[in-house]
Amino acid sequence: MIDNKNYRRMASEVLKILSIYPEDIRKKIPTSLIAEFEKNKLPDLNVNLDKNKKLYEQDICDETLVMMYIIYRNYIAEPQEKEKFDKILNEFDEEIRKKYDTNNLFKKDN
Repeated sequence: MIDNKNYRRMASEVLKILSIYPEDIRKKIPTSLIAEFEKNKLPDLNVNLDKNKKLYEQDICDETLVMMYIIYRNYIAEPQEKEKFDKILNEFDEEIRKKYDTNNLFKKDN
């Protein structure tokens, strides 16, 4: 669960990142979502982004990375990209399920 401080930081960072996107991409994102971020942003937070770095290399919180993934996946990505994302997430989910399967967690290795 995200606490209020991190949520507000995430909202500020997401708005800054989205401000860099071209208008045609920003139009794909629901105005209600943008309004929610605007309502909850930290007005005095100065978000500095380096356009030469990838998003995951920026000085932003983990919640922002997750939210940008969600926004990209749900509103910006083309259908074939969504399928690719879903496949990767399903494979990762399956790997984690196998690794932490409660039926095998306490079995001894032979």
